[in-house]
Amino acid sequence: MPGPDQRHGGIQFVTADNQRIYDRDGHGARTLDVLESAVRYNAWVAARVRPWLGNRNLEIGAGMGTITASILASMPGAASEGEAAFELVEPVEGLRQELAERFASTPAVTIGARDFFAATAEYDCIYSTNVLEHVPDYLPFVEHAAGLLVPGGHFVALVPAHPWLMSDFDRAIGHYRRFGRAEAAAVRALITERSLPLEVVRWRYFNPVGALGWLLKMRLLGQDEVRLRDVRLNERLMPIHRLIDRIDLGFGQSLCFVIRRTD
Repeated sequence: MPGPDQRHGGIQFVTADNQRIYDRDGHGARTLDVLESAVRYNAWVAARVRPWLGNRNLEIGAGMGTITASILASMPGAASEGEAAFELVEPVEGLRQELAERFASTPAVTIGARDFFAATAEYDCIYSTNVLEHVPDYLPFVEHAAGLLVPGGHFVALVPAHPWLMSDFDRAIGHYRRFGRAEAAAVRALITERSLPLEVVRWRYFNPVGALGWLLKMRLLGQDEVRLRDVRLNERLMPIHRLIDRIDLGFGQSLCFVIRRTD
């Protein structure tokens, strides 16, 4: 997740405010702790990433390693037989220490640089979950990924959806935005204007039930945290979430977009 104010070529990676929020006793860190217990939901999110993975993968803003751990749980060969390698980028020092401890006995995982813009290797897949909403400008991440992906490689991002769902809680945990039509247009304009060898291959909302719950609890009722009882209820409802999500209703609590390198 976001960490200290870091820059590369004038690009601001993350802010000092987000460093405070995701310090060990910050609001964001407490939220990560609660979401760690959402095993079924995290597996659902990991399933959005898994089809696009390759032999060498990089996660931006790995946080506590929740999603990569869920991916590895569904790909036992990747962890034990070296079928794939995962490099985790995380700016917050406390979270980096947790990552090192969590994956100490997992050869497939290495803890990479603090700053995504310092990465120079080539990757089959670069992915992030609930990260790009935390940065002042998300478009440089797409552009930098274009230079790191191998031909045919993918950039996968899961982000909060719909500006109309933006709440005080979003702002409290360091969100600059929720993604919608304007962001889709901005990504496509970047690719066209910079002549990047990229194409958007997926832009799909998911978890419509969660969107309605977010509207009620976070927007209308002003709930100021993700509560453990809500996470537990959501875990019990996951079969319903998965069933409803087979239909693309055009809205959802989250958005998954995938960009492929074309050359």
